[in-house]
Amino acid sequence: MIGLQDLSVGQVSGMIAAAVFFLQIVIPIALPIILLGALRLRSSNVTATAVSWSVIGRSLHSSLWPHFLQTDSVATLSTSKSIASISFFGALTTALIAVTAIVTPLGLYESIASRDDPKSEPFHYVQDISPMGLGTPPRTNMTWSRICGGFFPVACPNTQSDITQFTNASGTYVHADWYDSHIPSHVVEVFQSGLSMFSGSVSSFFDIQYRSSTKAKKPRIPDYVIIDNGTAQSIGSYRPLSSLLLSDAIQPVEGLVVDMKNGGIGFRNHSAPAWRPYGSTWTEDLLFVEPETVCVDTNLTLDFIVSTTEESMMDLSGISNLVLTDRGGFVNINHTYPRWEKENVQERPDLWQRAYKAAWLNNAITMAYMNVTNPSNETTGVKAFQYLNSSIGRRFRLHKEDGTTATNLVIEPSTLKASSAYGEYLQGTEGLSNYSATSNTTYDFPSEPPLYPNPYNMDISQGFFDALTLCSGSGGRDYANYTNTVALCGTFLSLLFDPGSSWTLPIIKTVSFRFNGSDDDKTYPDEASKPLWGVEHYDLNLTDVVPLWGLVTPESAATLNLSTLRKESLYLPGYGSALGGGMLTQNLPGQDFASQALSKVFSIPAISATGDIDYSGSSNLAMYRLWQDLSRNATSAGRILSLIWTDIAANMVLGTRGLHPADDTPLRKRDASPAAGTDTPTITTYERRVRYRYAYGIPAFLTLLVTASILLTTSGLMLFGSAGPSHMRLFLDHTSAGRFLTAQQAGYGQAIPVETKAWVSSVGRQRFTLGSHGPKSEPELRSLLDGGYMGPGNEDKTRPRSCHCHLSTKRNPFRVSSGLWHMLFVGE
Repeated sequence: MIGLQDLSVGQVSGMIAAAVFFLQIVIPIALPIILLGALRLRSSNVTATAVSWSVIGRSLHSSLWPHFLQTDSVATLSTSKSIASISFFGALTTALIAVTAIVTPLGLYESIASRDDPKSEPFHYVQDISPMGLGTPPRTNMTWSRICGGFFPVACPNTQSDITQFTNASGTYVHADWYDSHIPSHVVEVFQSGLSMFSGSVSSFFDIQYRSSTKAKKPRIPDYVIIDNGTAQSIGSYRPLSSLLLSDAIQPVEGLVVDMKNGGIGFRNHSAPAWRPYGSTWTEDLLFVEPETVCVDTNLTLDFIVSTTEESMMDLSGISNLVLTDRGGFVNINHTYPRWEKENVQERPDLWQRAYKAAWLNNAITMAYMNVTNPSNETTGVKAFQYLNSSIGRRFRLHKEDGTTATNLVIEPSTLKASSAYGEYLQGTEGLSNYSATSNTTYDFPSEPPLYPNPYNMDISQGFFDALTLCSGSGGRDYANYTNTVALCGTFLSLLFDPGSSWTLPIIKTVSFRFNGSDDDKTYPDEASKPLWGVEHYDLNLTDVVPLWGLVTPESAATLNLSTLRKESLYLPGYGSALGGGMLTQNLPGQDFASQALSKVFSIPAISATGDIDYSGSSNLAMYRLWQDLSRNATSAGRILSLIWTDIAANMVLGTRGLHPADDTPLRKRDASPAAGTDTPTITTYERRVRYRYAYGIPAFLTLLVTASILLTTSGLMLFGSAGPSHMRLFLDHTSAGRFLTAQQAGYGQAIPVETKAWVSSVGRQRFTLGSHGPKSEPELRSLLDGGYMGPGNEDKTRPRSCHCHLSTKRNPFRVSSGLWHMLFVGE
């Protein structure tokens, strides 16, 4: 049922016009009926003055009753063609105007449209009242800190730390006079120098801060190396505030623009121009970090029986009879070892190829361990895949004889699970050891006989760890430069499959703000206008130092040992680690947040004591349904990991650079950089406008055309013809019913006044009776009622004679003063 809220302004206007038109029809029909009632019509004879008959005639003949009853005034027979045509044209025009009045308003509608005068406006800080904004503490005078060294402390590049490392027969030792974790100001300036080439909204490395931080003393590395002379410094603290994962929108929050459609965060201060009732639009260039995720289906599934009662539960996870099913991952495996040559990762990251290689190694190692096929043997020259004991749908047991699960893998049927450990479903089945694929450490336990004999002595801990390293593309022993990028691979267990995945992070986007917002990749007119990225380049391992990166100028880059790359985006330097970065030891969020978020993505469903958000879906039905829909194929499954990474990163970091002046943040939610507010984008404001759909205006256009032709004809006849006001008045007076009646009563040669007032005062008050015998004056009517008829040439007094009225004129036929009205009685 349609309600008022479903109608547009045009439709309501059309309905009102239709109602008005209905009243214009009904009232002229009803009033003549009331008029007849006022005449007190008791018989066929009604007596009234001549003036009254003129008014009555006007009221009756101007209504629709002549058309309904087809009376004399609408007769067309014996009517001249010009009069009939004009009468028909008038009726047609009236109908057209009625249609126009109803149809024309239907084309009206309202919309919000941009004004035609965009201009620059100052920006100001806008408080975010969402949980993200309310939970973000005020900014303090935090200092940047950096600690380098994996197993032993190492002086970070461009610092003043005095560290000496030496080795003798008894071991390796480190001597340090002091260890300064502070980053020199000139280093910060170099990695911010490139911002001068962009608008004030673009951020760089040192515009990124942790959303939450705390003060702590740095630990000694080792005990005899004291950091910062024992003073407390700021370090990061991950304390989730709110999940944006289910919003499916691009939305601004305190310090960020979060893309929860495809994944990614843009660093942007929470600022805006002056409020407008209907919104504003502007464009900003932002530093955007987004996950790039590729999933490859291993075509292996874990099948099991879910226990439904407490008595039937076979293990703590509530599942039994766990099997690994070949859906093509074994029987259709490519017999050629996949190659990926690591040449220029910034230009050709080859994410799919890396994920495919990891999936291939995962399946191949599993096949050799289960004796599904044989590996190659360089000593004997035996090639791999000499036999293949599998088929589509074949199941490989991962449970004991009693149905309890043999693997250490914890499986919850309604829970998403992501892990950086490949072959995790084989942990525990070897019966000899339990291993950690991330630390490459083996722990020996007494155990039952192995589930599979492992005839080729596959070292699954090392083999699967190698698959992880080859997929990630870099490890802790690789050099610290831009050829080694932040990436982390792992397995992703869903209701349908177990794919491998690979991660990297590209950068800049252009964001256009309008209502809910939208984002587009930034385009550059030429090569010289593209960003120049600077990345530290040192012959140190990634475990010792992760390179700094940022937007630089060629002049500033020459002052430090930097590699530069002019490119639309940059894959962040570093390496993916299941242990994350150095959040708890240093304050360098631009370096650590990406790997920190990655490590949390690949540890689902683990929830820490700090209250991490549960991304497994086990405690949130809406999230579970979303994961269920996205995990149906490998292409959409990658979006799951991207969205989770985005949500974690949004809760971890924020941007401090914006377009408002530095002193326009009363709550100090941001420390705006000095460059902020120096330039503002062009603001397009929006306003409410009334618009029209021109198809509904066709009747109006026709009416305008007809009206224009009528006005043109009227003007011509009034100026050059005989259709002036005087002629119109004469016709109006002498075609009234009262004039005809008084003219009939007057004798031949008797003059009748022309002016209305004179006519009314002289003869207009005479009373005439309308009846079946025709109009009669009161004396004639009395004579008629007495049995006689008063009139010349009437010898038969028993019935009246019919009369024929003839208008005889001299000169001007409508000037009564110079013409004569007389009656010619014609006998029957």
